[in-house]
Amino acid sequence: MEFVWKSPAFSDYEPLKMVFTSTGKVLFMDKNAFHSYLSGNISQQELIELTECDDLYRNTEDIEHNGYEIEAGHLWKASLNVLTLIDDDNHVETKLDVTRFEIVEPYND
Repeated sequence: MEFVWKSPAFSDYEPLKMVFTSTGKVLFMDKNAFHSYLSGNISQQELIELTECDDLYRNTEDIEHNGYEIEAGHLWKASLNVLTLIDDDNHVETKLDVTRFEIVEPYND
């Protein structure tokens, strides 16, 4: 974790998700949560509870929710076919609709 968040090798990147290939578990790479863990402010179990998800998605079109417009391309955490917008200011949930959302694929260079 320290290598990913503190190493100069990754200073130009901000990872979105960590996939454990042996278990299939996915963690949303929430920078604040991981820094809290690395600083000793939260436990590993708390970190997992805050960041574990089924996968990450982006909306492929604008979405209107209770008068609030969410432009295409925003990031969402999936859990049991419910998507939660990753936004510190607004809490928005919606059902997963694969015609309006696409999965965030790992970057392969």
